Amino acid sequence: MDLGRVIQLDVETRFKPHVIKEVYQQIGLHYREDIRKTNRDALDPDGTPRHPLSDNSPYFYARNKLRDVGNDEPNLIYTERAEQSLGVYNTNEGFEMYHSNAESDSYMYLHETGSGGMPERRQFPTTEDSDESFQQKNVEFVEKALEEHLNKNRRIVVNG
Repeated sequence: MDLGRVIQLDVETRFKPHVIKEVYQQIGLHYREDIRKTNRDALDPDGTPRHPLSDNSPYFYARNKLRDVGNDEPNLIYTERAEQSLGVYNTNEGFEMYHSNAESDSYMYLHETGSGGMPERRQFPTTEDSDESFQQKNVEFVEKALEEHLNKNRRIVVNG
């Protein structure tokens, strides 16, 4: 086998699910913390401020939240159940993030997509968000984690 093929197989091996699982977990945990911070700051993943809470009848959501929590920010934090249930789950292709509490997951999905009469208040970055300067720290974190993973010491042997 020639050196080029050996290097190709080595790189492919570095990205097999059981080999890169730890890197995916590290990246997922980083994103979870960034999402929590962005939520607390009431920003979408592209850095834009979220649509304010409504105080229209019959729900008076902004007023009730101000009374119950002490703020009326669109930060997706009311009971803290959604924030506490946001998890990182490994898959063969990487990781997924969702809320382990079914009620929170459903509610947050409606905000994420802007469906069900909810205003869109996104928390999960998309590929398009990666081009925004607000996401550059996350892109750089992923690049560094992958670079470190690919540069781990290992022995490559070429036979023949």
